[in-house]
Amino acid sequence: MEIISPTTVQKADIAVCMPCFGEAETMAHAVRAASESLSRYFGKIAGVIIVMGSGTAEDLDLFRRTATDVPKIYIQAESDALHEKNGFRNMFRET
Repeated sequence: MEIISPTTVQKADIAVCMPCFGEAETMAHAVRAASESLSRYFGKIAGVIIVMGSGTAEDLDLFRRTATDVPKIYIQAESDALHEKNGFRNMFRET
């Protein structure tokens, strides 16, 4: 498992965790929507967006290019199906 974060997150009071396996076309929209919601409804507390995916070049490029007001982290899962099924557990372990 590899963690890719364009920003350093020291502490967060709330996290939006989303598995995005084979969802490159919708990931950018989901990440933007999560950022907007965290800023709008939870703007006074520290938030973070955590995305777990397979780490394809397309996924990583979209993740890096998606502008957010909230820090974001991408966790590249292992390539086997077991790790994909345990995506939520892995994301929560990282929070």
